[in-house]
Amino acid sequence: MKASDLFVRCLELEGIEYIFGVPGEENADFMMSLEKSEKIRFILTRHEQGAAFMAEIYGRLTGNPAGCLGTPGPGATRRAFYHHGEDGLRAQAPCRIQPFA
Repeated sequence: MKASDLFVRCLELEGIEYIFGVPGEENADFMMSLEKSEKIRFILTRHEQGAAFMAEIYGRLTGNPAGCLGTPGPGATRRAFYHHGEDGLRAQAPCRIQPFA
């Protein structure tokens, strides 16, 4: 079992049914593991900030958690700008930062 398979399994156990986002080279392994899931559906978005909006609104309307996926760099910045709104931090979008070579 790969780490990405285990991560998807943990998301399933937490009740995640939808992940909104933008696939990329950096999260390709996770996407392949997610494709095997029968409980989680991936919703493709045009922009990471749109994915963050969708995940939050889904959570507000249903009371269930949702995921937000994007690429590092500009994608993480777009999610961060959305999450730090007027009324504070709405959701957390963890991302992996790679050091420069």
